[in-house]
Amino acid sequence: MAVPLAARWLLTAVFVMAGPGAALPRRGRAGTARPVDWVSAVLCLVMCAALTAMTWRSEPAAAAWVQVAVFGCAAPWFVLASLG
Repeated sequence: MAVPLAARWLLTAVFVMAGPGAALPRRGRAGTARPVDWVSAVLCLVMCAALTAMTWRSEPAAAAWVQVAVFGCAAPWFVLASLG
């Protein structure tokens, strides 16, 4: 798929800002972070890094299945974490 260079840079900027933004601590009482918050932050960082890499290079079919597995596990995690 041909993507214009400006769109690649725009998506890269969005993903690079979103990853650390999700991992940085939120305002609140000190020491209130739960382990589920850390897992969610790490998953968000990994997903933003993967999306940035996908913006710049196309991957072979085997790598696509790994991404499907990781994103497929992360999505239910975020749903369950938001309920709890």
